[in-house]
Amino acid sequence: MFSDRIFQDWSIVVLMAIGFALLFEVVFVLMDLLIDGRIRLSWSTVGFGLAAFVGFLCAAAVVRRLGK
Repeated sequence: MFSDRIFQDWSIVVLMAIGFALLFEVVFVLMDLLIDGRIRLSWSTVGFGLAAFVGFLCAAAVVRRLGK
């Protein structure tokens, strides 16, 4: 289903993971704005972004390993 060519270079994978994490952090900050009425960067926001970053790296590692 997935091609392993996109995950061959780890520098590209890390950049994609950073973008993925930032996307999730923006969504989380906007949810805080919607609920609390103010924009703030909290520990839960950073943790959510970190979890997205690590999850993307794990998924890329699995795709790389299955592609070999």
